[in-house]
Amino acid sequence: VPQPRNSKPARLHLAPLDGARGLASLWVVMEHYASSRMVGGRKVYSGGDARWFLAHGNAAVSYFLVLSGFVTSYAYGQRDFNPEARFLFWRKRFTRVALSYYAALALGIALLRLSIRIHNLSIPFHWRRLLPEVLMAQSTVASFGNYNSVSWTISTLACCWLLYPAMQPRLRHASLAQLSAVVVGCVVSNAGTVS
Repeated sequence: VPQPRNSKPARLHLAPLDGARGLASLWVVMEHYASSRMVGGRKVYSGGDARWFLAHGNAAVSYFLVLSGFVTSYAYGQRDFNPEARFLFWRKRFTRVALSYYAALALGIALLRLSIRIHNLSIPFHWRRLLPEVLMAQSTVASFGNYNSVSWTISTLACCWLLYPAMQPRLRHASLAQLSAVVVGCVVSNAGTVS
């Protein structure tokens, strides 16, 4: 069936990824729920025989980051990124997350300030520590604020979104050996981060 000239192509939906994304989300929620206390600076997990599984919910977060890269490459892998296309790509990516990101950041700051007031704590509020989070850049600096600590994942994705239009032509024309070297480099650079 031919499409009208001015219509957009049908949006491709990869339904099998929804189920995998749902399971990964459940794993992350279970990890946060099961890590009930800290002992000696490390999380202690409840959950009996499932403790090892629950303690590695960070693998599900890595899955989300890899999935985002896959879906982005699947959707945009054959496109040419002229300046207008780059702007549209960035606008679409950032507007999709900006409202919830900044609402969560504002809520995190409000709850932290309320907790400080209720418990009469002497924790100073530093606007300089907040700046990387406002810029969605906290994953690029060694020490960042904890006003919305889980937002590091959005910061990581934001860095990838900024780089993707420039990297996409190189990745599209890379050999299997070059792509394998990138994957090995990523694995080696993160080898010490998973406990």
